[in-house]
Amino acid sequence: MRKLQYIGDSWKGLQRDSNKDGFHALVTPNYALFLVFDGVSSSKNAKEGVDALIKFSETSHPLYYYNYRFHLKDMMEDMNLFLLKMNSQGLYTTCCLAYVPLDETLPLKIAHLGDSRIYGINGTFRVYTEDHSNPGQKNMLLKCLGLKSLVKDDFYDREITQSPKRLFLCTDGFYQVMEQHPDLFLQLLKGPDLGGVKIALQKLIENQNGDDATYLLVSMN
Repeated sequence: MRKLQYIGDSWKGLQRDSNKDGFHALVTPNYALFLVFDGVSSSKNAKEGVDALIKFSETSHPLYYYNYRFHLKDMMEDMNLFLLKMNSQGLYTTCCLAYVPLDETLPLKIAHLGDSRIYGINGTFRVYTEDHSNPGQKNMLLKCLGLKSLVKDDFYDREITQSPKRLFLCTDGFYQVMEQHPDLFLQLLKGPDLGGVKIALQKLIENQNGDDATYLLVSMN
């Protein structure tokens, strides 16, 4: 059985009036789910959408676990439909989802939309996701939750058959700071004391992030 430990945190960006990010972790007897959202800063109702999706995940996640499998892409597609049915406009957010079965013989599964990222951490970083953003304008998203233009093929998940020692989910406000000192962050994120890691990350990120910065770090022993 996988023995999970995790930490997470979120900070308002120096260039933002409020923090529109969000993160959540759910642990059941059979699996754990980890979720990170980055509400689009230019959408005034984005935080409302993020909060609604966290509540959606809390109440609806059992519906997607059947036949000993978790159907992550179906959950993400339904999240988009859920936002579109809400009365508010502009509920745009990126999304990173990670499913971790507690049975260590079963593979992890991930899904994402937008430019938030999921990394595997062993000896080095391995980026599992590809940013859905305009190469010439990194802050212009091509895909995110809340868009009516998304089609079924936009929702997909990926199995991670070679499980890393740690999973790391974060928004662009976090990795923009991390990319300035990648070796420092790598060594820190591999640290054995997650409580100490959390304190050290706060010192490195807080008041250094222009954009809202959010992360979840999952250790799988």
